[in-house]
Amino acid sequence: MYDRLAADGFDIGLLKLKISDIIIKTLIGVQPDLIHKYKMCLPSDRTYQTCFEILGFDVLIDEGAKPWLLEVNHAPSFATDSDLDLKVKEAVIMDTFKVLGLSQKNRKKTLERL
Repeated sequence: MYDRLAADGFDIGLLKLKISDIIIKTLIGVQPDLIHKYKMCLPSDRTYQTCFEILGFDVLIDEGAKPWLLEVNHAPSFATDSDLDLKVKEAVIMDTFKVLGLSQKNRKKTLERL
């Protein structure tokens, strides 16, 4: 998609910044609600490291390459109906594990401490 927009003369760096801005502002807006829900489910956890949530942001891009937030899914589906679905969703999950620092090595270290 980015390649096609770049070929059409749009500034992809600026588009990515605008999408990031939408996501950051949305997260700032929902952060109090997310913390409240976390505390309701895990009232004794003060580390906020017991679990995580993947949010699915649906962003539309108009003919002028302006991004618009359509919706945020707080429990996006990871079912796969096609090879493309599998490729995209697998990449999302793997990137999430990287951001969280989850790996076989770290898992082994954690299990050894238990």
